[in-house]
Amino acid sequence: MIKRGRGKSKVQRSPDSSRKQPTRAATPQAHTLAGFALLLVILNWLAYANSFQTGWHFDDGPNIIGNPDILISDLSWNSLVQAASTSPGGKRPISYLSFAANYYLWGEDAFSFHVVNFLIHSLNALLVFRIFSTLLAKADPQRHTTEVWLLSSLAAALWSVNPVHTQPVVYIVQRMTLLSSLFSLLSFYLFVQWRGGARKWYAVLSLAAWLLAGGSKENAFLLPLSFLAYEWLFT
Repeated sequence: MIKRGRGKSKVQRSPDSSRKQPTRAATPQAHTLAGFALLLVILNWLAYANSFQTGWHFDDGPNIIGNPDILISDLSWNSLVQAASTSPGGKRPISYLSFAANYYLWGEDAFSFHVVNFLIHSLNALLVFRIFSTLLAKADPQRHTTEVWLLSSLAAALWSVNPVHTQPVVYIVQRMTLLSSLFSLLSFYLFVQWRGGARKWYAVLSLAAWLLAGGSKENAFLLPLSFLAYEWLFT
């Protein structure tokens, strides 16, 4: 915009045209955290990638590949109810819906089922990392953040490559255990956040995650014992 006076001209620039909005750069701490998470996923890949080419075994047959209820050709309501209602291995609707979705997207290829199992296990490892770092920081507030992350990544690494997890990750039907662990860990993390002062809807989400865990495998119904242990040790 130009204003002209007596022998003088003055140019006024719009503030928006002369100033650029500052961009937010990722902090060094964010890079460090992402690095720890990436290393954890890579470690899990090195531990389990050689299992991706294995086929179907034992209970995979009656629960998945030989179970017509989950071999769906569409995502209609009737097909999803059919998959959720099947029960060769018990009432575990979330797990069977997962198998049905896997089959709908990629068919009978066992490789795709192995990859999904691996991804779920990797998410579980990241949740263990997050829970451990939260509890460690709460137990020792003076400890440096990088040290907390380092110790938490070591704990999550030891947890995720422990041989006890070989069967849930490699044995396709044991995705039931992986999903139960995923939602149980998520429920516990949300519970810790709620008890630490987060909004009340964290408690609602924690309850929802716990129900999803129970719908994946029944051993998740023992999770409230972990809540009691947290209350005893940290409050």
